[in-house]
Amino acid sequence: MLLGNAIGPWFNRAVEPSQRIGRLTRLSALMIAAFIALRTLNVYGDVPWPIVENSVLRTAIGFLSMTKYPPSLLFLLPTLGAGALMLALFERSGNSRLISALAVLAAPRCSSICSI
Repeated sequence: MLLGNAIGPWFNRAVEPSQRIGRLTRLSALMIAAFIALRTLNVYGDVPWPIVENSVLRTAIGFLSMTKYPPSLLFLLPTLGAGALMLALFERSGNSRLISALAVLAAPRCSSICSI
């Protein structure tokens, strides 16, 4: 919620879409890079990720495996980073049919959250 409040002004009509896309892309890259750095160093959060001999796939899954509850920084960085990247991609696609369909599906959920 804090991040949403912080980047809310980016979605003002006065902000150019190209500027918003650039900011969201940089934010996404920064969050994902921070996750990779923290996870590679193995000094924060979940137990050290296992390196499985002769299995790159299992090692990669171990690297990406993290605890969701309670939401830790290691969980929030890639999740919110991917969300910011998706916002940038949706902004770039404009008023496509996919965006219109997603808006119809998301509107009832958003109105129920906003009315709380």
